[in-house]
Amino acid sequence: MSLKVVLGESSSKVKVGDKEFELSPLTLGDIAEAEEKFGTDLEGFGNAFKKVKNLLFLVYLSLKRKNPAIKLESIGDMFQVSDLSELNVLLTNVLNISGMQAAPKNEQGTAGV
Repeated sequence: MSLKVVLGESSSKVKVGDKEFELSPLTLGDIAEAEEKFGTDLEGFGNAFKKVKNLLFLVYLSLKRKNPAIKLESIGDMFQVSDLSELNVLLTNVLNISGMQAAPKNEQGTAGV
C-alpha cells in the first residue's frame, strides 16, 4: 500500500492505497489529550515524536474529526515501515494546519515543536 500526502491551503488529504482521508486541524482538546497520552507537556512533544505510536496518535486525532469511523487501532496498520518519511511529512502538515509549526532541528538533530 502506498501513502501519499496531498497538501492544500488550509487542509490536506492523505491517500492510503485507494482510500483518501481529509485531515483536520488539532484542537486544544486534542493537544490536551495528546499531552496526557504522551505523559508530557507541549514543550516535551519534540521528545514524544521519537515514538512512532505518538506520531500515529496525532495523525489519528487529526483524521477522526472528518472520518468518525476510523479507529486508533487501524491507524498503524494503514502505514508501512517504508512510509515513515511520508508519515513525517503528514505529521508536519497536521502541525502546520493546526498552527503549530514544527521547530527547526536543534544541535542534536531532533525536531522540537
